[in-house]
Amino acid sequence: MTPPTSFLINGRFLTRRATGVDRFARELVQALDELIRAGDPLTAGTAWTLVVPTTASDLPALHSIAIERSGEAGGIGWEQLHLPRVVGDRVLVNLCNVAPLRLRKQAVVVHDIAPVRVPQSYSRGFRAWYRLAIPWLCRRSQGLFTVSSFSASEILEHCRPPRPPVVVTEGCEHMTRIEADQRIHTRLGTSTRPYVLAVGSLAPHKNFDLLVEAMRRLDQPNFDVVIAGSIDPRVFGTDASTLPAVVKRAGFVDDGELKALYQGAACFVFPSLYEGFGLPPVEAMACGCPVLASDIAVLRETCGGAALHFDPHDPAALARLIERVLGDATLQAELRRRSLERAAELRWDVAARALLEGLRQRFMSATID
Repeated sequence: MTPPTSFLINGRFLTRRATGVDRFARELVQALDELIRAGDPLTAGTAWTLVVPTTASDLPALHSIAIERSGEAGGIGWEQLHLPRVVGDRVLVNLCNVAPLRLRKQAVVVHDIAPVRVPQSYSRGFRAWYRLAIPWLCRRSQGLFTVSSFSASEILEHCRPPRPPVVVTEGCEHMTRIEADQRIHTRLGTSTRPYVLAVGSLAPHKNFDLLVEAMRRLDQPNFDVVIAGSIDPRVFGTDASTLPAVVKRAGFVDDGELKALYQGAACFVFPSLYEGFGLPPVEAMACGCPVLASDIAVLRETCGGAALHFDPHDPAALARLIERVLGDATLQAELRRRSLERAAELRWDVAARALLEGLRQRFMSATID
């Protein structure tokens, strides 16, 4: 009998506050676990372990993927120095852009090349590290994955890997499992006036200045703008500018608060100039929220016709679009319907199967009928 192919998942993402790529990793691991538990044919002949530093907490509840604690220190040192020593003959699977540079027998998910395309959003040190590590990993790793066709084209152009990356799209049904925490409305004072919601960091490429400028174009708007998210000074090399009083800074919000904000918003605005996928718009869609998104290729791909798009360099156009949506209840209802339909198409089990298929092609000789 052929022994199973053993996969080891890099669990460094469980040692830090979750960002979009960390959400991707956690949800994908849980979807994989469910597929293994259900005996999905794509999991046949495989064995899975999630390796984490001993300091990791808030571990996912897994049924079929073992959890291995190893090494006290987390961070880049654990990933680059300790992790390669414990891999052995297993295939290392890295879900959050970076992986040990010395390994070849590994798979890596590169979400985007944002530090190359929008360098102003990142510190000098982070840019230097990324520009060294990502092309190296794309060319050297035996398995290469990404999260959208747009990102695949970006990686092919900039990193020139020996073969195209496999696309593993993202899901959003995790929002349906979260209980909304309506107390956020009391804290922010968002129960009395309609509000437009935006989510993300204040990094320049997130383009929140456009939304602020759009508000200035409106004559005494009868709604507020809520911006949820936090800034990581270790990564983003910029300070948050002072925002007008009509804009409410929610700061970091947990999943329950975020869901309540999505559900209560008149619409969700995503003005980003660059993304690898764009998870916030589809999270909003999963909550039935109308979405207005930048007219850039990746967001047209991600939103799949369910959003209204605007020129991310034209605040007047965004102002007109917000007024149009907030003034038309029929349009809002239509956008909510489209949002829920698109959200139903984006599932983590689909993403997990795409990952499994790619891993079988690169690391296993057996095929699935």
